[in-house]
Amino acid sequence: LALPNKGQRIPVELKRAGTVRVDCDAHGWMEGWIYVVDNPYYAVTGADGKFSITDVPPGDYKLVAIHPFTGPIEQAVTVEENKATSLTIELKK
Repeated sequence: LALPNKGQRIPVELKRAGTVRVDCDAHGWMEGWIYVVDNPYYAVTGADGKFSITDVPPGDYKLVAIHPFTGPIEQAVTVEENKATSLTIELKK
């Protein structure tokens, strides 16, 4: 990608699931991370670290939490019909 002008958007279609690092050629301290998923069930945590994923069908799933500095953490979770499911994920270095 080229360095965009102020306010310019450069749309890019990310076709494969996985981690994409975005950085700035002019400012080494500017970086961001995008994680592309291949399903509609995902969330980004709030400032308090909490998240919610809605409309998940009942069943057994593998929840994967991803952080660029700790890597992926996998946790099994069972979703029951018409019942909220709570879990705690601890990210360790």
